[in-house]
Amino acid sequence: MGESRNRPAVVTAAIVVIAVVTLGLAEGMARLVSALERSEIPAVARLVNARLQLNPYQEPSDRYPRHWRLRTGWYADSRDLAAIKRASGREEGARFLEQASSIGFGLPLVVNSDGFKGPDLLAERTMPRLLAVGDSVTFGVAGWDYVRAMEASLALEGLRMEGVNAGVEGYSTLNALHERPRLVAIRADVCLLMIGWNDLFAEDGRYGTLGGHFHFAGMIRRVSRFLADSDRSAADKALRDRPKRPVVDDADVRRYQGYRPAFVDDLERLGVTLEQGGCRIAISTLAGLYTDNEPPSAKALAIGHLPAFTDNPYVLAAMTAGTNNALRGLAARHGWHLVDIAAWADRTAHPRADWFSDGVHLWAWALARLGDELARELRSDLFSPGLAPPGQ
Repeated sequence: MGESRNRPAVVTAAIVVIAVVTLGLAEGMARLVSALERSEIPAVARLVNARLQLNPYQEPSDRYPRHWRLRTGWYADSRDLAAIKRASGREEGARFLEQASSIGFGLPLVVNSDGFKGPDLLAERTMPRLLAVGDSVTFGVAGWDYVRAMEASLALEGLRMEGVNAGVEGYSTLNALHERPRLVAIRADVCLLMIGWNDLFAEDGRYGTLGGHFHFAGMIRRVSRFLADSDRSAADKALRDRPKRPVVDDADVRRYQGYRPAFVDDLERLGVTLEQGGCRIAISTLAGLYTDNEPPSAKALAIGHLPAFTDNPYVLAAMTAGTNNALRGLAARHGWHLVDIAAWADRTAHPRADWFSDGVHLWAWALARLGDELARELRSDLFSPGLAPPGQ
């Protein structure tokens, strides 16, 4: 009789134990997968990277999973590149290139012999060298980007700078971290780090919740995205075209107040490595279409895009603000030069929707303005005593 009464309690306890063990195994597996993504494992890299949807000027890594580089020696003029983008379903990219070409920024895309965007590096150092590390914002549009704009801006003052564009479309901070040996080998005088948008968009919306402490939910999302990569262009278009809900007083917005993204730790590792290699470090904040200090216009709502986990532009604005505060703190801790492009955009980019082609990318003419600002900010770092003199 006593055994019968105790049986439900025993069954319940067994279920609880099984559930805890299962969750523990799932969490352990998720943490293992996360560690593998950060490790150099050629066999895993070849398996995973075979599914990557890359542009023809990119090639998969044979060392790291979910990693790729620019294809050495690649060349295409902007019209051919626009056609390539359109043929692969990247309609927004094609229109971006065509708009740039129509106003005189249609420079050909060249990947040099070192695998970086732009001309080959000078054999002899006759001028200071700047290395720009970033994602598609740094990569720019075809052959035009803020690095070329910096060179042009400084040239008007009679100063010459050699810019190396290490921006790659789609890069997260972890991708840049994988490239540390190659970046150090550039032996740049100044290293500008402007990266983080892909890290923010890869967030899964669990920040500030109990689920945010567990890895397995994030692993399920990454596996789903991996399996859906065959239709990535259509998925991205659906995200851009979906209705947006700009609500300031929203629980999700409040949850992201004080947001600190995990990628800042990787950015710190990258900066420390480059600094130890002899580079002066400059860190840039992120400037996007949506901010927390002004409501988005109808045009901004029409052209912008958001992470998959939210339809509220103020969520992305809160994430961006938290990220920028973390970047400011990182620069202060190490004594690195902070280039506050977010503050510059707040002062300059009006109306904001005219400067951005989507949620994070500046139009080609706006990249020129960004290059002017970066040249002004970094001029003293580049041409300070002890660096290579400017060529005449």
